[in-house]
Amino acid sequence: MQRKLSDVVGLNDDLTVDVLGYHPYADIQVDYAEDPASDVVGIQLTVPDPHSTKVSKNWIVSSDPINRAMDLGGVIVEHKHLAVGSPASLIEASKQLHRVEVKIGDYVDNLFVQVGQKYELGATGYSFTVENFNPAFPMSGTGEMVKILTLLVKNTNPGGVAEFRRMVIDGRPLQTDFKLGEAGAGPMGKRQKAPLDNNLQINYTFNDPNRLISPDGGERHLLITAEEPGITHLVVSGDGAATAAPLSPAGEFPVGPDGGKITISAARFDHLRRRETVVDVPKVKRSRDEVGVMQILTLRVKSGEWQQIVNIPYVPFAGEIDSPWGGVKQIDLPGTTVKLQIALGNSRRELPAKLTLQNFELVNYPGGTINDNLFRDFRSTLKVVDRESGEESVGVAKMNSPIYFAGGDWLFFQSGYDKQSMSTYIGVGNRPGTGVMTFGCILMAVGLLYAFYVKPVIISRRKRKAIAIAMASGKMKNTKKKETPSLSPAGRGQG
Repeated sequence: MQRKLSDVVGLNDDLTVDVLGYHPYADIQVDYAEDPASDVVGIQLTVPDPHSTKVSKNWIVSSDPINRAMDLGGVIVEHKHLAVGSPASLIEASKQLHRVEVKIGDYVDNLFVQVGQKYELGATGYSFTVENFNPAFPMSGTGEMVKILTLLVKNTNPGGVAEFRRMVIDGRPLQTDFKLGEAGAGPMGKRQKAPLDNNLQINYTFNDPNRLISPDGGERHLLITAEEPGITHLVVSGDGAATAAPLSPAGEFPVGPDGGKITISAARFDHLRRRETVVDVPKVKRSRDEVGVMQILTLRVKSGEWQQIVNIPYVPFAGEIDSPWGGVKQIDLPGTTVKLQIALGNSRRELPAKLTLQNFELVNYPGGTINDNLFRDFRSTLKVVDRESGEESVGVAKMNSPIYFAGGDWLFFQSGYDKQSMSTYIGVGNRPGTGVMTFGCILMAVGLLYAFYVKPVIISRRKRKAIAIAMASGKMKNTKKKETPSLSPAGRGQG
């Protein structure tokens, strides 16, 4: 039984969505205006141009996924509004990013630690200093990126290893020790296959629900607003160290990798209304790489006397329930607590076959090695299982030679590889219109034969037939000249 959308969300009047416009390649320009009826809080930044005397005014608004942050020459400045709580809660959260659980015999302790700090572990004789935090450390062998803490451990108990380094991984019991003072070892020490001290177990957990640390490990600047007036400037380094201070109307921010600084003006506004303008990009300025991703759909959402015009940008895989719809607005429906989301995008569909990679080979040119960048061929051996029939087959996808499935309607081809992890990328293509295309090619060939060979013969025959009919009816005279006898000079005047 089908239900109306208005019944699902609890509206008395029908809820309709009308398409007002479609823009295949456009951009949304956003501005804000003060509106006493709105409770949207934002910050306007006045940024000077380092190459002239001009300034630019930019909005950063925490509730706007597209405009919540601004890039100042490589330094990200982000607005974060706290409807409940105070900036002090975020400052406290910055001190609880790294949590370690320590077990030494019967001794168990849970600590929130920070880089550069030393921690004594009760009366156990153990202590450690947090030397470094890496948010994207590549695992040996797999290349998987993990978060790790590097600790310098000291042990004053007789018979134990007095000092060594230990790397602990976020959410995993795996721990790697490094022995110090070994000849030929690197600055970390000599990596050990087994722990140097089995009595010491350290489990590490990284917790950042407020997204205080930058994903790339750089410095993050948060401009925090709350119920009380003013702006708090919270700076969080890549390892989690944080400093906070009230932001003056004109504050200094670092810009670029060279450590330069720029003075910008920041003004807080507590009642803002978002305004959007869709601007179509001229064809001469369009990039082929962005065709499709710059689509915008303009809709009118209406229920009774209430209506709202919204511009919906393209997002990939909008049909998935768990898809992160970044940049898509939430539409507040009147008289309900329901928020409506509409997205324009793609949806994933299950392949008709299950693929299992059995082997992958990089084939070099004669005399080449695996370290060369030039390869003659890439070969992926795949087991293909039909999801409907369960039938299995094994094929090899290589350069210019895909694996055909379902009579050629689908093909699986070699599209790329990762030399470091020795993994392969398999491309998927489908050709549902090959029958129609083949029939069209046949018609074109038949048409060419008819136009250049059959049609001229038909026209020639029709022309000769028309001439014969016209001559027979007397409507056309024979234009051929009759032959008359000629007289030689000697015979002239005789007779």
